[in-house]
Amino acid sequence: MLLKPIETLEFEGNALEAYDLNGERWIRSSQIVTTLSITDSTIRQMVKRNKTEFGPLETQIVTVQTTGGVQQGRVFSPRGAMLVAMLSQSPKAADFRQWVLDVLEARTLPPQVHQQIDALQAALLKADPFLAKIARYRQLGLNRTEIGKLMDRKTNAVRRALRSLEACGIVEPPENLSRLQGDMQVGNRARMLEGRKHG
Repeated sequence: MLLKPIETLEFEGNALEAYDLNGERWIRSSQIVTTLSITDSTIRQMVKRNKTEFGPLETQIVTVQTTGGVQQGRVFSPRGAMLVAMLSQSPKAADFRQWVLDVLEARTLPPQVHQQIDALQAALLKADPFLAKIARYRQLGLNRTEIGKLMDRKTNAVRRALRSLEACGIVEPPENLSRLQGDMQVGNRARMLEGRKHG
């Protein structure tokens, strides 16, 4: 299973990518290393020496999507990150532990909430075959123009449906969404000005 970052959090100017694993926000070992100003080997030795405390609920080796590409790496749950901070003897440990409680753990949803979200998403797709078909085509990697041609629908109708599916967390928004939104705003302003000229 490939884990993709779901949000970027910040601790003292350091950006930490959070990954959803079983309803919890997990962070990469390499990011904790940077944040606490410790070494990779320090964390490896820490986990090795304290095997009974670092179980699968605290740390796992997974495949993650990073800015540098797909790679295998160790991730820590909020509980695991707290343990690392407690054992690290880093001057930043106390502040980091507080951050884990206030930010990382606070963003963790209980498993039943995730189950409810999954059930709502499934119910929406069952109730609306049009959205279900668009979601399936998007998951196959088709863009809105290709989906429109396959379904004999206008691109704008497909775009609106995709925005709805993205808002519900059923499909991923495009990676260049912020640029696309900027282009749309520029286009809307240009049309508005053009309309004033002719009005």
